[in-house]
Order: sequence, then C-alpha cells, then structure tokens
Amino acid sequence: MPVKTFTYLASFVFIALAAQPVFAGSFKSKISYQYKHKNNVMNAYKQSEQFDDQQHSLTANTSYAWQLAQGKKLNLSAAVSRNQQQTYSMLDNTQVDLGLWYGWQNNFSYLAPYYIASINLSKINSESYARDANKVDLTFVWNKRVTDLTQIRAGLSHTYQDAKNQVFEQNISQTFAQLEYQLTNNWQLHGRFNYAVGELIGSKSTSYCKDGEEVSAADYQGDYNYQWYDYDINQNLCGHWYSYNYDGRYYAGQLTAQYQQNAHKLSGKFKRSWVHADNSNTSYQKNEVSLSYTYKF
Repeated sequence: MPVKTFTYLASFVFIALAAQPVFAGSFKSKISYQYKHKNNVMNAYKQSEQFDDQQHSLTANTSYAWQLAQGKKLNLSAAVSRNQQQTYSMLDNTQVDLGLWYGWQNNFSYLAPYYIASINLSKINSESYARDANKVDLTFVWNKRVTDLTQIRAGLSHTYQDAKNQVFEQNISQTFAQLEYQLTNNWQLHGRFNYAVGELIGSKSTSYCKDGEEVSAADYQGDYNYQWYDYDINQNLCGHWYSYNYDGRYYAGQLTAQYQQNAHKLSGKFKRSWVHADNSNTSYQKNEVSLSYTYKF
C-alpha cells in the first residue's frame, strides 16, 4: 500500500542520513499547547446538527538539521501530540509524526526564492477505532522575500490517508498562498488562502431530534463514495448518525497574529472554510479559532 511504501522509503533515508558523519548538524526541540474552538466539529451539513466543541492539544517536537552546503539544508523531525476534545471524547486521538524536508536556493542571495520539498508520515490512534489511520503528506513550497518586512509563500500538497474504515480514507490535493508581514521585531501577521479537492468526510443524522429525543426520520440527499453507521457518534448524540466519504472541494481563509520573544511564541488564528460536495447541492461553512503557546529549547 502507498503508506507502507513511503514508510519503508523514508526509514531507509533517515537511517542512511544518520550514519553520515560528514554532515554537521544541530538539534532543536520545542513543546507547545493549543486551544482550538470549532463550530462544526462533526462536519455536518444541516445547521441544526452543527455542534461546537473545544480541543486541547499538547505537542512535543524535536528536529535535527544538516547544513549540506551554502543555501542547502536537510531537516529530520519527529513529533508526538495528544488531541483531546472537551465534549465529544470519541474524537480524541494521539498522533505520531516523522518528517523530512529539503530546502535550497538556486541563487544564494537575499531576495532569491527558497524552495522546500517535504514528506511527513503520521500514525493516528483514535478513541474511535474506525478513525485509526496512517497518513502521508507530500508538500512543495516556494518562498520569496519581497522586502525586509514582507515575504510570500505558495505551494502544492497531496495527502493520502489509509484508515481502518474506508469512510475515513482520503486523497486530497491542495494549493495554497500566504503573505507574511513583520509588523515589529516581535510581531508578525499572516494571511493564507487554501483551495483543495478530493475525498472529504462529513456526518449526518437520519433522524430529527428535539430536546435530545428522536421525533421523526430524515433522508440523506446527495452522492457519496462510502457510508457507515457511526457507532461512536451514536453513543453520544440523539438520532441515527452516519459518516460519509464524498468527493468535494473546499476553500479556506486564515488570519494569524504571532508574537515571539526569545524562546517563547504566542499565536492566535482565525480560519473560515467553505465546503462543497460534488454532484450535490450540499454545502456548509465552518469556523475555527485557536490560541497556542510554544517554547523552544
């Protein structure tokens, strides 16, 4: 399978690099906490089924970078994170990541573009067994400094996720663009836009509920690839909930304010997404607000 192939290939590369004494490198580590609020945690279509929840995440990350030559760098990273919902605990998960990226400049100058190609492997262990997954992310990024205070980024990425239940398997391709502005020595502002197409995941109840009690049945309208009676959601909510895998696309805009002082970094983000299912009138919007703190050592 693709995930296993990438895992074996990446493991071989990591071991080979670690065995090279000619590379002079350096370790960096960080730990971070993030609070996130979502107004549609189930990715539901109907407004009456869009429930909000808070997520608390704790992540530890370490990386080792090799300066191969002037303007060329190789970076290996490993991370583990625990993501816990405040209300819907069936969506809790632990994630382990292993990443490798290579960055380079064709011309070593202040305003020359900097390129990054990366691969990231993830193992997701969820409280909901059906959502356990292995994931591969491939990304290419173009970075360009415009002025002393402004930088732009653009890139392409592809995500493949192999899950225990086929409903939660995904193939998603996306493009993104980002503008960064250095407001002061400590403050930085980011504006980002994403456009993605591929297999998306949503949930819907086939019942109408009132005050936590089922009152009548409802049908799902729209095309989908896979459908699954979601036992984990049904243990927590009224009605008969199904999770769906469907072809679609989404647009997302994100604003970020970031403050950094020595080893400390504070970040606040607001993200709004517009999601559309193909071959259907089904669509919805969702908002995410997050605050995070990172300590580097």
